[in-house]
Amino acid sequence: IAHEAAHIAGGHMTRRLDNIRRANTISGLGAALALVAAASGGGEAAGGIAIGVRSSAERVLFGHTRAEESAADASGLAYMRRAGVDPYGYADVLGLFKDQELLSAAHQDPYSRTHPLSRDRLNAVMAQIGVEARHDPDPTANYWFARAQGKLAAFLRAPAVTLRQTGQTLGKDDITLMRQAVAFHRQSNAAKARKAIDAAIRLRPSDPYLYDLKGQILIESRDAKGALAAYTEAARLAPKDTQVLAGLGRAHLAAGNPKAAIQTLESARAADTSDPT
Repeated sequence: IAHEAAHIAGGHMTRRLDNIRRANTISGLGAALALVAAASGGGEAAGGIAIGVRSSAERVLFGHTRAEESAADASGLAYMRRAGVDPYGYADVLGLFKDQELLSAAHQDPYSRTHPLSRDRLNAVMAQIGVEARHDPDPTANYWFARAQGKLAAFLRAPAVTLRQTGQTLGKDDITLMRQAVAFHRQSNAAKARKAIDAAIRLRPSDPYLYDLKGQILIESRDAKGALAAYTEAARLAPKDTQVLAGLGRAHLAAGNPKAAIQTLESARAADTSDPT
């Protein structure tokens, strides 16, 4: 997130579009020269011209993007320091990228890539971090990361896999119960899904997003009345959250309250006009 924020702050997106247009113009010029060469009987020369000019254009473009990536690394690291986030996390992510590079670093052409080699980025970041001590783990940040990761995995992976990982015995922590609720819901087992999400809510009774998930489960299980109650509580706990309000609006509509649905959805739309739903 720090790295992408740095791209935005640095105006890289606008410049990148200009550089892409410039590279396309150069490539088009190369194609025109190749046509002239071909018309003059130089077939092999034409192919060489087209490939050579396109390759040069790509290298110029990639040179710009590599410079922007390096600048974003430096700024992103500064943002993390200012926010009090452990900068070693930046190095950890680059380490993951480095492990995913298919070719050995010795056989990669750094000039044909849009990003600097991960090993070079990692070395540069470690040089900036220097001998700075690692921060103590942030329990709050770790909790919400684990929760976001767990919820996403529960919706994307096969429900049987989620249940195998968590075990089907209810009564564990709220993240486990939330994941189980999603898995049971995706198996169309409404009773078990409701039991799991209710158990999670008992552990965190003031958490609007658990009520929001309960509302989603119930409305997709055709329990409009139950969904409306869940979304109403979620909106009480998070009255400015536009996604929660959107869920409440849909629940009103499903429950046969079109006027309340319109009023709630208009409030959500007014607060976030960029959300097409």
